Amino acid sequence: MQFEIIPVAQYGIDPRTIAAMDYRVRNKGVTAGMNVATFHFGLRGAGKAQQGFKPLAHTLASQGVGYYLDANWGGKQVRTNDSHSEALFYRSDFFTDLRQGDQWPTANVIDWVFTERPACGGAWWGQKRVQGGCADLLNQFDETQRLRKWDNDPNEPEPYAERDDLQITVLCLDLNKDLTFNQNISPAVAAYKKLNSIR
Repeated sequence: MQFEIIPVAQYGIDPRTIAAMDYRVRNKGVTAGMNVATFHFGLRGAGKAQQGFKPLAHTLASQGVGYYLDANWGGKQVRTNDSHSEALFYRSDFFTDLRQGDQWPTANVIDWVFTERPACGGAWWGQKRVQGGCADLLNQFDETQRLRKWDNDPNEPEPYAERDDLQITVLCLDLNKDLTFNQNISPAVAAYKKLNSIR
């Protein structure tokens, strides 16, 4: 898995951020507390691009609410990641259909994921990790789709070796920690709305 930071001023300009920005400004129910993410797919055998291939993409927002999990210590609970964008994507009909239809990871692979905020590191209770984070989930996608066994090559001597050309690139905004999320993105949102005549 590879990581890339996108300057906030490029939100809605960098082509990989446009779907998320458009989703945010056109859906009035998306609040500052929610994270919008886009999952982009390429073809397994053709690398990142192929003439005539229209890539698959899916954009969604986190629910912006927390679910709680019993941590098994005197009735204590911790907030889990089930409402985050990556977890919702994993359970979405879009991704379920790709997996059940044998499209992912045999035909299509996730080539990049744009998420407004960095993927979270998990749910913790003190020093004990009680649930993996969204970064772990993205890493699982990466490790799964890179296995050579999905190439369906009967002559492959190492089916559980990983292909380096199928790594997922995870992109997020370079947010200023001294500002609120709205303060960070509001100039980019205003510019995008003006450019596209959105009220």
